[in-house]
Amino acid sequence: KIELVGRTLGFSEPCLFLGGGIFAEDNIIPSKTLAAVSVGVRPEDAPLQICQLVNLGNAACNYSLRFHRRDILCPSIENPSGYIDALCSVPLRFRFLPLEARNYQFEAELEYSWSAD
Repeated sequence: KIELVGRTLGFSEPCLFLGGGIFAEDNIIPSKTLAAVSVGVRPEDAPLQICQLVNLGNAACNYSLRFHRRDILCPSIENPSGYIDALCSVPLRFRFLPLEARNYQFEAELEYSWSAD
C-alpha cells in the first residue's frame, strides 16, 4: 500500500526541488551525495560537483543557500544565491574539500522569496 498526498501550487508561487525532496512547508529534506575527494585537495583541483535546483512553480524567485558548518572550506559553493525563472533550473556548483579522512554530513538552509503579482 502507498499513500500519495499532494497540493496545488498557487498560480504565482514557486516550488523548489533538489534531488530527494521539495523545499517547502512540508519539511521534506532533500539530500545529495557528493563524490569522494582526497584529503587536502586544493580548491582549484577539487572536482566541480553540480546539482540542479529546479523551480517547478509558475513564479520566478530569488534563492539563498547557507551552510551550517564549523569549517568554512567544506563544502564550498560557487553560487550560494541567485535567481531562478519560473519552470527553470540553476546548477548549484559545489566543491568538496575534506580536511581529514572521515565521513561528512552538512546541513544547509535554503531561503527563497518571490513577488506574488
